[in-house]
Amino acid sequence: NASSYVGVLLTYFVAPVYKLFGPRLELARLVVALFGVATLLPTYWLGRRLGGHWAGLAAVALLAASAPHALLSSRVAWSNSITPFFAALAAWLLVRAVQERHGPSLFAAGLAAGLAFQTHFTAIALLPGGLLYLLLKGRGLLASRWSVLALAAAVLANGNLIYYNLATGGESFARAGTRWGDYTRGERPAYQRDLLEMLESGGRIIGGAITDHFLQEAPLLAPI
Repeated sequence: NASSYVGVLLTYFVAPVYKLFGPRLELARLVVALFGVATLLPTYWLGRRLGGHWAGLAAVALLAASAPHALLSSRVAWSNSITPFFAALAAWLLVRAVQERHGPSLFAAGLAAGLAFQTHFTAIALLPGGLLYLLLKGRGLLASRWSVLALAAAVLANGNLIYYNLATGGESFARAGTRWGDYTRGERPAYQRDLLEMLESGGRIIGGAITDHFLQEAPLLAPI
């Protein structure tokens, strides 16, 4: 969590545990593991909203059997390890808000989305889809005061990052650009290659497979 484009949300959850039991790495990983298990709940709720009880159970089963989620996101004490929890929670709350025309749920969805961004800036990739869904299915909510309150909640959830970037002249963006250069070695990858890698990674995640494509060393477990 040393990167300037990552918020401190995970630190806030880990700090009281450290205060009670001491600064031990396994405790930070325990907090992340609890978030990994908790992600099953909004995943089920979202699946049930979209396709009924059995769809919810299928979504939970896929997530529980996902090796990247079980062995990486639920084990490594990184801030973005808890991003799936808040992203799934935001998605469920958004669908609930639209289906029930429930303004408070839209407000809560904005807050959850803001917290997801606080954990890692890549959560912003969910924003276009959420806005499009709201535009197509919930125009009444979009035109109401609840959309303004949801936006305010998302902004407030990232008040620390906003203040930091105002004070440092956009250090988070500069750091993110540097990291992009580290990943690409100074060369912008072709769109086609990026798309193919995303499709491949998506297939591996759905299939619950971990290979040396993700890990530097050979995995201890065969693909699920």
